[in-house]
Amino acid sequence: MNNSDRNKKFYVYLNILICITLTILVFVAIQYHSIQNFQHLFISNQLINKTTIITKLNNLSTNQINSTIQ
Repeated sequence: MNNSDRNKKFYVYLNILICITLTILVFVAIQYHSIQNFQHLFISNQLINKTTIITKLNNLSTNQINSTIQ
């Protein structure tokens, strides 16, 4: 095997390695973005749940106060 064949083989493997690395980086970036979106959704969902619970508790308290007054 001469030097030219070795160089070609090396560059083929190098190109394959670069392609695999770029593919992994793109995959990781997509997963990171998905996790960020999920966290944003989870946090906003928690806020909505807290607001709903507080509203229900306020309504319940108001109803109890009104029923004891009457």
